[in-house]
Amino acid sequence: MFKITLGNDQDYSIPVLKLAGELDLSVYSCFERNLSRVLLRSDDRVVLDFKGISFVDSYMIRLLREYNRVAVDNGGEIYFVNLLGYNKTRLDLAGVNRSGNSYFVN
Repeated sequence: MFKITLGNDQDYSIPVLKLAGELDLSVYSCFERNLSRVLLRSDDRVVLDFKGISFVDSYMIRLLREYNRVAVDNGGEIYFVNLLGYNKTRLDLAGVNRSGNSYFVN
């Protein structure tokens, strides 16, 4: 079961989306709606916490790549935290973090 929780980074006042479950086509619209809403309210800056994510499918990788590109084009930043193993490798190979201001942080 997919779960998304909105929090805030205390040090930098950046919204944090804590994710749990599987990021796949079945949660695409829910995730996209939440991500776009947070980016609009936060000057295109957000932390995506993947600590509870067990799987990311290709639809979600494309979505993350596109939103990352838009955020960077608008002067924002997306931080990918707690992204490990297979999921980190897949997002890295897909070029999600190659737009300039996005960061993989462990």
